[in-house]
Amino acid sequence: MLIKIARTEKELSANAGLVIFKQLIDSIGLDQLLTNCIPTLKKGPAKNLKKFRHLLLAFETGADCLDDLEKLSCDDAFQAVCGGKVYSPKAY
Repeated sequence: MLIKIARTEKELSANAGLVIFKQLIDSIGLDQLLTNCIPTLKKGPAKNLKKFRHLLLAFETGADCLDDLEKLSCDDAFQAVCGGKVYSPKAY
């Protein structure tokens, strides 16, 4: 097996597996399973479910503390998988 290494100007991310993990979360209908389990704030359950999904994706990348969540909030790949808006660690 031959491996060819080529230079690229593209930014690479170790978070590429997040797309597959997000599709898995979507395919099992996690939102429907958790609707009655997650506490509801004044703004409704949708925001809490979104935060929970982001936390799951963060755990998938290896984040295990607020500092890691802060770093992920600046990661372009993580933002793209989360739909562009990522909560700050304080919001979690």
